[in-house]
Amino acid sequence: MSEAGWENIEGVLFDMDGTIIDSVENVVKCWVWAFRQKGIPVTRDQILDYIGRSADDIMRLITSSEERDILLQVYQFARQCSEETWRKEVRLYPGVKETLEYLRKKGYRVGLVTSSHEDRTTAFLEYFGIKDYFDVIQCYEEGAPAKPDPYLLLRALEKLDLEPSQAVYVGDALVDCLAAKNISMKFILVQRPWSPRNHGKCKPDIIINEIYELEKIL
Repeated sequence: MSEAGWENIEGVLFDMDGTIIDSVENVVKCWVWAFRQKGIPVTRDQILDYIGRSADDIMRLITSSEERDILLQVYQFARQCSEETWRKEVRLYPGVKETLEYLRKKGYRVGLVTSSHEDRTTAFLEYFGIKDYFDVIQCYEEGAPAKPDPYLLLRALEKLDLEPSQAVYVGDALVDCLAAKNISMKFILVQRPWSPRNHGKCKPDIIINEIYELEKIL
């Protein structure tokens, strides 16, 4: 391992949307469209601010208390939009499959920790042929806390029989960084256009531009 102080890392956990799968623009488009179907004016930038959060959190943060009764309809519209468009608009980021192969060959335990629901996550991973690279796939659990709470990370680590100090989380959003740092876990930021620039809120251990750069670190 080329980075000093990382010798005890045994597991590499990845966020999904915006980290290994180029889906954020599709996610944003569908949320904006869904909210507007119910007369709630939402901008692209507003949705980008909440990238990495669960669907429940996004709806709660966008709507007022008077609008909460229409959340199910907003969610159904967003799901409809996604289902009709993602196969044309979503893709893997460069080098993802090769990097996952590299990490497995190096003996790392590899996991996915995402705020997305299980059915959507499974559809993406199977479509792009990368599901079998993951030793654990931890999706959003209904009623459980989502990122930036570290609950999902802790669930994945438990399944891998690893401590936070033995793994690193790779993500693109502020909530990813906060979730990792809330349990003193190393964090690698994949810098995307929407990624946090103010690292005072949560400082990554390392910043990369593409997933394949992990091969120089791990």
